[in-house]
Amino acid sequence: MTRGGTYLLGHSESERRRLALQDAAVSPFTERALRAAGVRPGASVLDIGSGPGDVALLAARLVGPTGRVVGVERDPGSVRDARARAREAGLTGSVRYEAADLGDFTWPETFDVLVGRYILMYLPDPASVLRRLASLLKPGGVVVLHEMDFTNTSPSEPPLPEWDRYYALWPAPFRAAGAVPDFGPRLTRT
Repeated sequence: MTRGGTYLLGHSESERRRLALQDAAVSPFTERALRAAGVRPGASVLDIGSGPGDVALLAARLVGPTGRVVGVERDPGSVRDARARAREAGLTGSVRYEAADLGDFTWPETFDVLVGRYILMYLPDPASVLRRLASLLKPGGVVVLHEMDFTNTSPSEPPLPEWDRYYALWPAPFRAAGAVPDFGPRLTRT
């Protein structure tokens, strides 16, 4: 959420397509991180800021039918779409999605892993939300977060000047909306 309480990039069909492309690009990294964190058959995972459900679906495949994944997303339309995707993938026995604000979310059971991808940069008080959500972890539970840094001045290797000029445009609208475009380097401190 930004200062206005809305997701900066919206919930349009074009944003859903952008998120699908983003998922295709970063999903291998997310899967490696989840496996390294101990997401295995039978594990329980809380996915915060699920959006259309990509990370939760990935986790559901890893935990299998004996595990469980709960995806939390504020936007009801995204939750509806994520639920439909889980049905289409045959994963409704392992994953469920809840429409809730992360600041208010509670759950009657605890989790082995809390995961979030590109979510903290949009929260007005990420440390407070993480502190509260970490209380939903079992003793020894793991937090796995993947955040961005849109302020990198040389993001392409080998250098692609056109991409670098495009990339340089990203921080301003994020800052203007109250999001933090360089949250990645702040993650450990948070």
